[in-house]
Amino acid sequence: MPKHSNQVRGTRRCSLGYVRFSAVAALLTAMVLGCRGKQDVAGGGGTADARAVASTAPDPDVRTAVVLPAEGRHMVLVEMRGMLTSVQEFISASARGDTAAMRAAAQASGVAAARDMSPAMEQRLPAEFVRLGMSTHAAWDSLATDVSRGGPTGPALGRLGTIMGNCAACHAQFRINPEH
Repeated sequence: MPKHSNQVRGTRRCSLGYVRFSAVAALLTAMVLGCRGKQDVAGGGGTADARAVASTAPDPDVRTAVVLPAEGRHMVLVEMRGMLTSVQEFISASARGDTAAMRAAAQASGVAAARDMSPAMEQRLPAEFVRLGMSTHAAWDSLATDVSRGGPTGPALGRLGTIMGNCAACHAQFRINPEH
């Protein structure tokens, strides 16, 4: 019997370690994806020739540009930052074993989070962008439902990884540019 107790205790330590590792990996992935595509902006230093070359060089960011007016761009970026906040809150709550907070974090990025987008603005978005976004919101709702049923944390974090796969795919394919 003592051997069984040690095995359970060892499994729990491993699971908690896995949760912490998954949390750190997810946050690092989000940070890397958030920084991808940023370009260095030349400061005040350098020669005029260097600045001229920098402004005429082709843009190395080959992702599809989604050009939106300032208000629409702001709305999309706020929605994305909201999802990143949900990821952070979900991971923190799962590390504490707080399923109510896990559910709340997931619900915050569900389909209801996309309700403020006007039909005119949505028509400006590429179909694949909308498909990825809505499937991501629906996945958050599904995750919230699963968590409220009391499932184990490990599979819930796996589902979060799948959701983040959608985020990574979207950020790899699209960039949001301001309309001039």
